[in-house]
Amino acid sequence: MSIGFVHTGAGRPLHLGGVGAADGGVRPLAAASTARMSQPGAGPAHAGHQPRAGVGAGTPLRSLVAVAIPVMIQLQLRYFASLREALGASESIAVPEGTTVGGLRGLLVARGGLHAELLAPGRPVRAAVSQQVCGDDTLLSDGVEVAFFPPVTGG
Repeated sequence: MSIGFVHTGAGRPLHLGGVGAADGGVRPLAAASTARMSQPGAGPAHAGHQPRAGVGAGTPLRSLVAVAIPVMIQLQLRYFASLREALGASESIAVPEGTTVGGLRGLLVARGGLHAELLAPGRPVRAAVSQQVCGDDTLLSDGVEVAFFPPVTGG
């Protein structure tokens, strides 16, 4: 998940250097409600300093809003047997990175209507990711095919 910071006073995006760690993690901002930030060349941020107009030294971090922007992945959904008759053969969907098969099923149920009725948690529906039968805890990745189908019996 990506983290972005937006300055609420000036209406311009603000880049806070050093927030993202080199390893991809995000470093926490200590005492964000009272801390002040400095820009290179703007001088020290202290009580007697007059900040420049706009975003810069002396801008309270509490006027910044952290916005979490999820990374989305694209999936191809396929429905089989009675699910295909009710929901159609296939569809493309974008979901947040880190979604599992169970999470995807929950997102589909949240649509309401036939999705909610046919894919509800108590309903006997199986799933396969890239043609491999899997459980609800299977993590999905970008570009995979997810198939939903009722249990099959044979003789």
